[in-house]
Amino acid sequence: MEEVYRATLTEIENGHSCVLVTIVEVEGHTPAKAGAKLLVRRDGSSVGTVGGGALEKLCIERATGLLDGGASEVQRYLLDESPAPEGAAPGRHETEDRPGGETVEAPMACGGTVTVFFDSVASSAEVCLVGAGHIGRALAYLLGSLDVRLRIFDDRPEMLDEIPDKPRLSKLPLTIPPPDGLLPSNAFIVVATHSHDLDYEVVKALLSRSKPPRYLGLVASRRKLKLFLSRLEKDLGAGFDRAGLFAPCGLNIASRDPNEIALAIAAEILAVKNGASDIIHLSRAQDTI
Repeated sequence: MEEVYRATLTEIENGHSCVLVTIVEVEGHTPAKAGAKLLVRRDGSSVGTVGGGALEKLCIERATGLLDGGASEVQRYLLDESPAPEGAAPGRHETEDRPGGETVEAPMACGGTVTVFFDSVASSAEVCLVGAGHIGRALAYLLGSLDVRLRIFDDRPEMLDEIPDKPRLSKLPLTIPPPDGLLPSNAFIVVATHSHDLDYEVVKALLSRSKPPRYLGLVASRRKLKLFLSRLEKDLGAGFDRAGLFAPCGLNIASRDPNEIALAIAAEILAVKNGASDIIHLSRAQDTI
């Protein structure tokens, strides 16, 4: 049991979401007792056990499916190899004692039932700042006190050295193309380097991935954005996925001050993270381009 708790803590400290699977109720013969735990990581690997066999396989599959949505749920399993009731979908049927409650069948000979709690453990949001200039430094300062994990990249070591060290802040060299692991698709990424060409190479590399970032903010004028979109259409094709591209990034506060722009970008990141509605994104405002 201690191994499962330690592994869960390690995933959280490393900024990885995971699902802690716990058997909360058993009836009849089952391969594990109430309280048995299984940690499921994003890559499908696991620590601990809820009894093995078909039940554990189904639990791992369900836990993996919950990771992107971040939802928790309770599911009941019938450990039975007999056919499902007539007219019921294979592997699932409603239980008599719980009308409307769906039970999933696990092909095991035990004959009992187990109720499983899938606890989605969400890691802190990760924000990657590509560029340690005025806006990048201001964002690092603003976001440093929030429940986020920060990474800031620059190809100028002296610029990174000027940023004060913080417990949840990593300062890293910028390389092209940026490694997938350092700029993950589930992170909030803001691109604001000292070079338009460098900005473009970073944006192109990230949008070229099979799974583009959920939030890719680009600090840009409308003229710069026009040029970038034209180049991206040539390099990636006219139908490239720009759903996660926020450019110009930030809420529309009509300011040119770097600190205020950083505040607008931080607010937009929080709005997207928290699923806020009825907000005016600068990139979604009329006549953006």
